Amino acid sequence: MLGRSIGEKGDCPLKGMTRFVILDTFRFIFAVIVAWRHFGGWGSPGKAYLAVDFFFILSGFVLTGAKGYSGTGMRRSYSSIFLFRVTGETGGKKMVRKLAVALTLALLSFSAHAKAPVQVIEDIVMHPQRSIDSVNISGKEQIDCGYIKNRKPIVIFGAGQSLIANTNGDFPWNRTITRNVYEQWGTLCYKANAPLYGASDTRQSFVLLLGEFIARATERDVVINMAAVGGTPISQFIQGTANTLLTTQLHNMKQAGFTPDFVIWEHGQADAGREAGQYSNDLKTVLGIFRSSGISAPVFIPTDTTMEWRVNETLRQEQQSILSAENVLPGPDIDLVRFRYDGTHLDQRGLEMQASMWFQALDQHFHWHSRRSENSAVK
Repeated sequence: MLGRSIGEKGDCPLKGMTRFVILDTFRFIFAVIVAWRHFGGWGSPGKAYLAVDFFFILSGFVLTGAKGYSGTGMRRSYSSIFLFRVTGETGGKKMVRKLAVALTLALLSFSAHAKAPVQVIEDIVMHPQRSIDSVNISGKEQIDCGYIKNRKPIVIFGAGQSLIANTNGDFPWNRTITRNVYEQWGTLCYKANAPLYGASDTRQSFVLLLGEFIARATERDVVINMAAVGGTPISQFIQGTANTLLTTQLHNMKQAGFTPDFVIWEHGQADAGREAGQYSNDLKTVLGIFRSSGISAPVFIPTDTTMEWRVNETLRQEQQSILSAENVLPGPDIDLVRFRYDGTHLDQRGLEMQASMWFQALDQHFHWHSRRSENSAVK
């Protein structure tokens, strides 16, 4: 017999309820599994839904542990459950029940005060699935790189900080696959979806939407390569953790057989407040990294300085001054976009506007629309 009827006495609303001992056993096992799942290492609870899990586990113990009580009313019944004034319950059972609740509360307290695990930049962007909790977006569909190369795609290389990383727009609760747009990460290729590999955070990057615009305008495949880390000063791209990411992805892109048609460098806010001339000098060094990696494609640099609703005029001048360098071209003025969810990063409307502005700026150079019109006329 799996269960036994308990609590024939008293006037508890849950009177006569059958408690299955095996069910309680399974709940205890799953409680341990949940604790292990969220606390992979001591001091590092890694997920946001710990309290929800324990709420259901605790409520399961409470409900299936209901017995008959002395006393009247639902309020007294539940107070009996939580205070363990249960008639007929032996000392051993009381101890186990108290221990279960005490352990749950201790783990919740531990979760509230423990520090989040420290992750190095390379791990966050090179293994983004470890930082994404939704099964709808945690995986990407792999596709043969050779197949894409044979279709002569347009290749984008995007680098910089949060305004090009996956820090903007809405959270992608459902995985949306964009037709004819792909990602190349490491030596592998995938059908592109947000958040993009090679970029920090778990929202969206305008580069994915830009790739869709280009694919529609040109009727060609688009391959995206990213090396973007939010909140990172330019010095880290020259010599630091972000430099490791940048040079590794440039190397992997070359090994995979892709050559970028253009580079987008969208960066600046992390270097606000520096003396005039310092940022532009460092930016020349970053451009040198691209060129030394064998990239001769044009590098597009936008004007992008807004932080907490404020535009940085000094940084704007720094970004615009570098445009005199060889094969360095202006991108859009992103400071004009006012749709920002925190005064710095773009909301969904701002993200879509950013992608549209980038497409218009690039189309002025590549003339995608006019070429498509010519091809249509030939057909």
